[in-house]
Amino acid sequence: MASRRGRSSLALALTLGLSAPVAVVGLRATPATRPRCPTARPAPVGMIATPLKPSPSEGLRLRAQVYYDSLIHSSEHAYVLMAAAQSCALGAAADAVSQKMLWHHVDVSHVGAMALLAACLSGGLNAVWLRQLEKRCPGQDTRAVLTKTVADYCIAGVIANSLYLIFVPLLTAAFAGDSTGALLDGWTPEGFRAVMMLEACTFTPYNLCAFKLVPPHMRPLAAAAVSATCTIVLSAITLM
Repeated sequence: MASRRGRSSLALALTLGLSAPVAVVGLRATPATRPRCPTARPAPVGMIATPLKPSPSEGLRLRAQVYYDSLIHSSEHAYVLMAAAQSCALGAAADAVSQKMLWHHVDVSHVGAMALLAACLSGGLNAVWLRQLEKRCPGQDTRAVLTKTVADYCIAGVIANSLYLIFVPLLTAAFAGDSTGALLDGWTPEGFRAVMMLEACTFTPYNLCAFKLVPPHMRPLAAAAVSATCTIVLSAITLM
């Protein structure tokens, strides 16, 4: 009797020992499920965040800005050539407007002279000058801004305005096929004082803001726009 009980106990122990791991494995392999709330609603499919599609005009402006930034950052030559092209176009347009206002007709030779000098002086050389000025005197603090403004007026302003006064009459006569005359016939003390006063009234306030707020790679374009405004007055001085 005892032996039967021993056998039964042993069989029961073996049965429990073999079935227990199976039960554990079954519990671990079963994925846990959460009871679903009867009031819960699935998230709407349309709530996924998607980028807004820009308008055609905004997309064109963004592409033009990216192209312009990549072009002026590509190399030193592209930076200078871009500034020269901008100044050439703005200078020619401003000179034509000035002549139309004064004479009601346009002298193509004078427009060509102003466009060529604007491309060389206000465009390419000014771009190189501004980049070198920023390297020599970097920063946007008050001292750096004042130093660059004074240097631009006393150095670049004097040289560029003197060359404009000298070469605009010479190039205009050359393009028209007339005699050029003496080299310094276009430069007079009265004309020089007038253009330097114009420089002080336009470029000096502009530089105080540009050296503080405008990024260095955008300054040639901004300076070309200011120069085009000055060209209207400068054309009137050289045409008188």
